[in-house]
Amino acid sequence: YTDGDRIALPLWHEADPSAGPMWFLLDTAIRCTAVSQAVARRLAIRAGGGVARGLRFAGEPVSELQVQVVPEGSKVLACSGDYTGIAGLLGLDFLYCWDLDLDIPRSQCAAWPAGPDLAQGFGPRDALEVELKGQQGLLEVDARLRYTVSSGSDRVGPLLRAVVDLGQTYSACNWAAAQQIDVGTADPSVRMAGQWLGLDGKQADVYEADLGVELSGRVAGVARGTRTLEQRLFWLSDSLPLLERMGFNPTEPCAVLGVDAVGRTRLAISARHRRLWLPAQNPFLLPRP
Repeated sequence: YTDGDRIALPLWHEADPSAGPMWFLLDTAIRCTAVSQAVARRLAIRAGGGVARGLRFAGEPVSELQVQVVPEGSKVLACSGDYTGIAGLLGLDFLYCWDLDLDIPRSQCAAWPAGPDLAQGFGPRDALEVELKGQQGLLEVDARLRYTVSSGSDRVGPLLRAVVDLGQTYSACNWAAAQQIDVGTADPSVRMAGQWLGLDGKQADVYEADLGVELSGRVAGVARGTRTLEQRLFWLSDSLPLLERMGFNPTEPCAVLGVDAVGRTRLAISARHRRLWLPAQNPFLLPRP
């Protein structure tokens, strides 16, 4: 299920399968799965957190998960502004146990338990295969920002570090990244959006602009190709608290790619095999050096 802002997956409890699914939001930027207080009581998990057992997904058992418990009504459990009906957040600990093929426009998901080999036929046919980077286990990719100026020409930046965060609706980049494509606060397409709290507890101004992002990889494991995700809403700020909490250097150009960027089409993810797949675009266009 998706409302365009978040992606939710259904899990069942073995002790009460007739009760129907519990809907968990997929959040690929948290390491540990979290459950609501109501679900914690149902799974006999103490308020301070514990081990979730007896869950099933896609007809298969889910391995034990060490989970956190979040208060009822917490904003992190909101889907389309609704706090009811969301059981929790599925983090990277869950994602590393499953290979997911998300057909987001159709609100469909196919899943296989992650093993030493990918399931035959996994992912979209003739898809762009993008290698996941970094040593932190995140869905980190190399990306380039793009900006279309009023004349219609494109400015394309150098490679930068970007993290795919399916727990965030819109994308974001710091000013260090935006300035690489000559985007600044004086640009007429840049709009004031509000403020957020930095890691130092101080308010930081946040702007917004429509940018593109380019991902490179291989099609059918051989041909080089690219996928350009055009006209995505980006938040712009001096700092990205989410990435700074993960140890990213705040002065280094970096970005977060949310559901609006990568979730408008089919998306396959194998965190265990450190790859993701998107429908290919320009499969024989060599990426920039």
